[in-house]
Amino acid sequence: MCVFSLLLGLSGYGQTDNSNNIGFDNGSISGWSLSGGTIRRLNDGSVVIDPEQARSLGQFFEITSNTGGNDPKITSEQIPKTYKGSVNSIRVGNIVDGGTYQKIKTSFLVTQTKNLFQYHFAIILQNASSHSTAQKPSFKINIKNASGANVTCGDFNVQLETSLSNGFKKQGDLEYRNWTTGSIDLRQYIGQQLNVEVLVQGCAGNRHLGYAYFDAELLKTEIKTASVCPAPDGSMIFMAPEGFEKYTWDNGNTQRGASYKPNVNQTVNVTLVPFSSLNAACGVNLSYKVPYTNVSSQQTSKICEGEKFIIDNTPYASTGVFSKTISRFGVCDSTVNLNLVVTPFARLSLGSNLCNSETLKINDTTIKTSGLYKIRIKRPDKCDSIVTANVTIEKFKLQNSPNINLVEDEELILDAKATEGTLGDYTWKWAKGSCQNCPNKSMVPTESDTYYLNAKSLSGNCSQNTSFKLRVLPCSIFMPTAFSPNNDSINDYLKIEGGKCIQEISKMVIYNRWGDQLYYKNKFKLSDAGHYWTGVNGNTLQTVQPGLYYYSVVGTTNKGKSLVKNGSVLVLK
Repeated sequence: MCVFSLLLGLSGYGQTDNSNNIGFDNGSISGWSLSGGTIRRLNDGSVVIDPEQARSLGQFFEITSNTGGNDPKITSEQIPKTYKGSVNSIRVGNIVDGGTYQKIKTSFLVTQTKNLFQYHFAIILQNASSHSTAQKPSFKINIKNASGANVTCGDFNVQLETSLSNGFKKQGDLEYRNWTTGSIDLRQYIGQQLNVEVLVQGCAGNRHLGYAYFDAELLKTEIKTASVCPAPDGSMIFMAPEGFEKYTWDNGNTQRGASYKPNVNQTVNVTLVPFSSLNAACGVNLSYKVPYTNVSSQQTSKICEGEKFIIDNTPYASTGVFSKTISRFGVCDSTVNLNLVVTPFARLSLGSNLCNSETLKINDTTIKTSGLYKIRIKRPDKCDSIVTANVTIEKFKLQNSPNINLVEDEELILDAKATEGTLGDYTWKWAKGSCQNCPNKSMVPTESDTYYLNAKSLSGNCSQNTSFKLRVLPCSIFMPTAFSPNNDSINDYLKIEGGKCIQEISKMVIYNRWGDQLYYKNKFKLSDAGHYWTGVNGNTLQTVQPGLYYYSVVGTTNKGKSLVKNGSVLVLK
């Protein structure tokens, strides 16, 4: 079951108001001027900075894009060329070698809503232990008033020294700092026009490089709340501006954000110390008086059947218009007007008749047995669907027919039987004929053939095939190889065997080994009674002794063909 919760009154702290943006998201340097010059080391070790000249975008300045990837020189970690959340930033400085400095400048009016200068930078500076500090690359931000005087605590300065600078990392001879945010409080300059200058300087000695990625914006110096109303436990998160070295709240918290359980008209205080100095004189004091707030919001939402939309622990699960007032400890009353639409599952019912080992697959479910199934199917970005399947699996199996050998003129009976289920309509087919349901099941085949059976179950849902081979043998006389005329009712006589193809036996003669005739019978049919030899010598009327005796049989087929069968038979005790 999915649950949707409504979080009330999020302020979206940290989102930039584009009207206060003095950055580069328009992809140009509009409002900024670019300049630079050379820097040289004299033989006595002193540094000479030549007068600056106006410059344009090119080798020393580049508007970067959020699709432009990362800095190519630093490989130990990723330094994006553009500040997070920005479309464009600017790269300032020589990425090839040193011996130069570059500046970008702009001016702005400090107002009630634009009195926090927030800047973002990432720096790559190349160090050399053989140079003095003054000769090494550096990065500076400075803000001045209209008369050229420095703004109090309005600067930031990074100068390479012998030891690694605070907040920097090292890769070979490169010292770098990933994107960092700083802020300068300008509330005491409201109504004044201020000038900001960003300087990136390369090495004055052996041409070691220095460059930085930069972005900036104007915001309001204030404490904000992460939500309009307190959480259910009465707590609220208060957020100070980003970009300061230290945060000290009056409840002892030292992070940028602090949690309180405030009362109406309670004042929350925080002291901020910027990166540029740890001097207490540069500290910024901010206060926020907790007001009583009454807010109303309209919420339209769509959920699926079985899901819930929750407002302040109250679940809503049906289509309709609802109103919920939430009171938070006297600090905030919030009324949520909810227009909720609940979309039912898509439903499908089906019946399916399967046979034997057949299966039915519905989504990821494979059905192998009869029954009623309810299957829920997940659909990405849509409500689920329910398939109800009434499945019947019918068992139906034909009796296999073995291959058959028939003698000429013998009768074949075609039959169809089911060993499982109930037989319905069926059809026999062979080379020269066919029959359906075969009302006349008997026939006398004249030649060998293969007989094919296709049958359906009584319901007609199942179908099966089987076949057998029929071999029609030529008409022949068959004689046993031995018998025992001892009156035990088991194999007591010698009888001619043959099919219906034999019309008549012309004669049957039995001889002993000396050629004496012991038995003779002529012109009889195999169906006649008494057409067999009981082992009695017709001359002595005595049963012959055990031993080998000989016979000669002559017959005629229904087609007038003469059949002769000569052989021997063993008389047993």
